[in-house]
Amino acid sequence: MNAIEVIRMKEDKVVAILTIILLVILMVVMASSCTKEQEPAESMKMPLQLSGNTTLLPVIVTRSGQMTVTRGSSSQAVDLPALTPTGVYAMEMNPNILTVSTTSLRNVQYTATGSNGAFTSVSPIILEYRKSYKVCAYAPYQSTVTDPTVVGFSHGMDVLYALQTNVNVTGSTATASLQFVHKVAQIQFSLVAGSGSPDLTGVKLSVTGFKDSCTLNLTDGTLTPITGKGATVTLQDKVVCFIPDSQPMTLNVMVMTKDGKEYLGAITRTFAASNSYNYTLTVNRNLAELDVNSQIVDWLPVDAGNISVLR
Repeated sequence: MNAIEVIRMKEDKVVAILTIILLVILMVVMASSCTKEQEPAESMKMPLQLSGNTTLLPVIVTRSGQMTVTRGSSSQAVDLPALTPTGVYAMEMNPNILTVSTTSLRNVQYTATGSNGAFTSVSPIILEYRKSYKVCAYAPYQSTVTDPTVVGFSHGMDVLYALQTNVNVTGSTATASLQFVHKVAQIQFSLVAGSGSPDLTGVKLSVTGFKDSCTLNLTDGTLTPITGKGATVTLQDKVVCFIPDSQPMTLNVMVMTKDGKEYLGAITRTFAASNSYNYTLTVNRNLAELDVNSQIVDWLPVDAGNISVLR
């Protein structure tokens, strides 16, 4: 083997080594490129998706005084009715710390589909990649909210609230799974004829002592009753939402038969949010006082104008 052949062999080895090095570099570059394509860019933004429902909590059957509890023994997840309008706030938690009053992602309307806890929105909230958010929602939605710490609602309206912290945006979508709770209570009155078989045809019912309005703090879901002129329930066998108080409430009941005779009763208790109270009022012909019995039943849909809210 002469000197020229030796030199050519060395050159071939160098070329082979350089080729291998270039191939390795190319593979590293391609792997890095694929990884970058799989991860959202730092500036990437994603729409907030909602899922949520309410829960009927289990209550052991018991009896205390005149209150009978007859609810099932297991929790039940229940979708919000279709078309329930819901207001949503998103507050950045990291790196910034924002509140319902300082966030720009505020009071965006989402609408429940009534199926599988899903919601839709024409203009959803947009969140930024690799940031953490707190998401709260309330229903029914109000188009104008001046102060999110004192959102006003009236007697007869159902009010729902949900809050989830640490909604982290780490993928191609961002989803908040919300557990809504009823912030008000329900009540229903039914009349039955007792001793003496009084005629209840055309009877009139009046129950006073209800709060006529309240405010909801979207920061934590605190509901505060407002003392006003009060509200009156006059409907029989119809579920009505009302505003509970942390203190005992006294409801004054008056039943007037068509011949003008009055029967009176009073209900004093501390009503709890999320409970649905069913009261049976027994009218006895020769007694001026009503017999009052009650039970807690599962939450029922109620008609609020053109929207059936809420369960």
